Amino acid sequence: METEQYIALIIDDDSTATSELRKGLAAHPEFTVAGSASTATAGEQLLFRLRPDILFLDVELPDMQGVAFLNAIKERIDWRMSVVFYSMHSKYILSALRESAFDYLLKPFEQARIRQLLDDLLRILQHPEPEIEVRFARKLMRLPYSKVYYALAQNHFVRIMSDEGEC
Repeated sequence: METEQYIALIIDDDSTATSELRKGLAAHPEFTVAGSASTATAGEQLLFRLRPDILFLDVELPDMQGVAFLNAIKERIDWRMSVVFYSMHSKYILSALRESAFDYLLKPFEQARIRQLLDDLLRILQHPEPEIEVRFARKLMRLPYSKVYYALAQNHFVRIMSDEGEC
């Protein structure tokens, strides 16, 4: 049986951190590091070309904050992608989690912590939660079934009440 491959992208200007992440990912044959960038600008180009399953994003990049970077591009991401933020400082954890980060790592990395994160991520990637596509505020979005409170048929439309509001 062939192992499904997941694409990872690393955006970080710290070569030591990038090497440590690559080392941790290399221990999991399911993940392939398809690229890395040292700035948000270069990372954005790679991100939309590679369409990774997982993005490792440093919070403090030379040209902008990682959270601001994700905010600026997230409306254009139309595939399922998990984001792992990381930094030397724990003060960014809350803002990262507010941006729906899958996880947060502190530098310097411990390989055991990376291994645990990747094991958790694999469980989710290999057993994704079912989703429904809905049009919300003139945008097409995917909504996990677990976030749907109820659906109501009205004429030729279906109204859905969810965590995101009414669609």
